[in-house]
Amino acid sequence: MLQGLHQDIFDVQDFIQRPKDISYVIDELGRRNAGSFAGKLNLASVGMAGHSFGGYTALAVAGATIDFDYLQADCSRPYAALDISLLLECRALELPRMSYALHDPRVRAVFAGNPVMRSIFGPKGISAMAIPVMLASGSYDPAAPAALEQAMPFTWLKQPQKYWMLLEGQAHVNFNEIDPGIKQTIESVGDLTLPSQGLIGNYVNATTVPFFEIHLRNNKTYLPFLSSSYSQYLSKGQKFQLYLISAASSPGVVSAIESFRKTHP
Repeated sequence: MLQGLHQDIFDVQDFIQRPKDISYVIDELGRRNAGSFAGKLNLASVGMAGHSFGGYTALAVAGATIDFDYLQADCSRPYAALDISLLLECRALELPRMSYALHDPRVRAVFAGNPVMRSIFGPKGISAMAIPVMLASGSYDPAAPAALEQAMPFTWLKQPQKYWMLLEGQAHVNFNEIDPGIKQTIESVGDLTLPSQGLIGNYVNATTVPFFEIHLRNNKTYLPFLSSSYSQYLSKGQKFQLYLISAASSPGVVSAIESFRKTHP
């Protein structure tokens, strides 16, 4: 990207084709359900999860819509390119400005980890979702930082079944699976300590399983596990904490953002 080759990173049609690929997969599973899965797949109530650009995909399938006017305004701001996610989102301005049918009503609950989402959807596009949504952010994420990509969007969600999971120390990618040279470079930074991928995985599993059990299977026995108090219990004794914010705390998030803006004009 620094060399001006950002257009070679992905095909701009991915904004449209990725969500459509998900619907294609659901269609194909439906075709194979009786023969390959003994009819056990409930494809009228699908859970969708995605990470990073896949988080955008998951949210688009869940009903979020692209707001080209909002995106244009954000992409025109001075120093906008300092947000790495916005560099990716602004490429959507190359698409024809029309309404794209990306929503699949068979998706009934969605989890988006470190999603690229704020500017491409905007308040109007994000509030179009009418199903339970869980966002997840990492406090060390340089690619889709919580303060820029997920904080305000969480407050724009209108449905009462919304959650925001914050993981201390999570840095967007799984450092166990990337180039060892990059991992070595990260570890060479003296004051930077990252949580183990095992801890991050345990936090995510312990939160997303109750989310999908409750909102896909209507399994109320999982309600105690989808709470901020349970997140505190999971974090007990850990250097890196897990926090879960629900719709009830959304006004507090708005107040905190407004207070920060007043003190950092």
